[in-house]
Amino acid sequence: MESEDYSNKFKELTSQLTKDILSFAGDPAKAIPKTLKEIKDITKAGIVALYRCNENFSGTKHVGHTLIGQIPEEDNELFDKELFDYLTQTIHSRKTVVTVSGDLCPEVQERLSKTGFRNSLLLPMQIENTIIGGFIILGLPSTDKLGPIIAGLKTLSGIFALTFRYSMLYTETRKQVNKKAEEKIQRFSRIIEDSLNEIYLFDAESLKFVQVNNAAQKNLGFTMDELKLLTPLSIKPDLTLKSFTELINPLRKGEKNKVVFETTHKRKDKSLYEVEVHLQLLRFESQDLFAAIIMDITDRKKAENFNSKLISAMQDGFSVIDKDGTQLDVNPALVEMTGFPREELIGASPPHPYWLPGEYDKIEAAYKKTPKASLTDFELTFVRKNGERFPVTVSPSKVTDNKGGTISYFATVKDITRRKQTEEELKKYREKLEQLVKERTKELELKNEELNNAMKVFVGRELKIKELQNKLNTLDK
Repeated sequence: MESEDYSNKFKELTSQLTKDILSFAGDPAKAIPKTLKEIKDITKAGIVALYRCNENFSGTKHVGHTLIGQIPEEDNELFDKELFDYLTQTIHSRKTVVTVSGDLCPEVQERLSKTGFRNSLLLPMQIENTIIGGFIILGLPSTDKLGPIIAGLKTLSGIFALTFRYSMLYTETRKQVNKKAEEKIQRFSRIIEDSLNEIYLFDAESLKFVQVNNAAQKNLGFTMDELKLLTPLSIKPDLTLKSFTELINPLRKGEKNKVVFETTHKRKDKSLYEVEVHLQLLRFESQDLFAAIIMDITDRKKAENFNSKLISAMQDGFSVIDKDGTQLDVNPALVEMTGFPREELIGASPPHPYWLPGEYDKIEAAYKKTPKASLTDFELTFVRKNGERFPVTVSPSKVTDNKGGTISYFATVKDITRRKQTEEELKKYREKLEQLVKERTKELELKNEELNNAMKVFVGRELKIKELQNKLNTLDK
């Protein structure tokens, strides 16, 4: 092969090596075997090997070395330790060295002869005058046209030197990252085990449990070995693979940081209990895991069911409204009271269907007032779906968070039509009674006047009689 052909071949190889290193971004050293094979094909050498210093960037000092690539691979036994040490020590002269068997000392010449090759080409790899490894090529067909070969190898050695440095830094970084990740996982594991809530870690792909804390094992009745063979679907009878995948996909896609839902857990003994699931995706270096924090809400569900039955059994209406006024829930009594179907009431924004237009301002004022002052009952006029108006008493209350912020409102609504009717009847009766009292009083006043007049006549007569009697007495004398 002509010198120009060697140069072109090494240029092509250099270009290809650069592409290969970029394609192996995770570990560029993976590009080495292919490149060594190409060098062997170009040079027609017997063995092409590449070694690396065991200590990072150790200057001119000769240290231990590791053979990291050799073509053909099956000839490893040809590199006995003493020959390998001699060749690497020679490279640490920082010169390109070409030796033929006649140039070597008898011991090394004998060892080289055993390989079947009469010559060697030794080329250091260095960065900033620091040797970090080198090429060892045995058995070149000819040493007449070494110029383009050495030039090509020098270019490749520069690329390999940078590759080694990157690979070392990459490996070191990976170790540090893995160490930090391991420490993080260990801390996380301690937190998991100490938690009173059930906590599960399961693989993001296979969904198999990786770690389950003691609280969960105890409640479920499964051992950790048994749980490692299971997935969340094994203990969640209400969920299918499809429905569970729909729940976790927003986490996988990064659309949500956390998913919260309620479902049922099944213990080993087949008993069931209600749970609230808080699910997150944790991304580690080597594995993505889902973390599920489980709260047993059996008691809460019992209380909710009791409250729900109690509210449903109430004769008064009951309504739950969020802080923006949207109706979240109503009981059957309110549905019956207003005549509006439940579907028309749930999700309705203010003004609600049963509000009277003339009452809007009054209700809005009450909403604005409730966060600032204690809640009090107030009377309103509602309208039924058939257009009939009826009076109600609304007794509101509110649900707040731990900072005092309003979460929602709930209110009982009492139809006071009968009370209003009774009050109206009592009012009419009172007015009638007052009228009767007035009439009776007037009648008594008239009778008193007549009596007074009669008394006056009687008294006058008595006086007249007395006067006549006196006159008669005078005549008798």
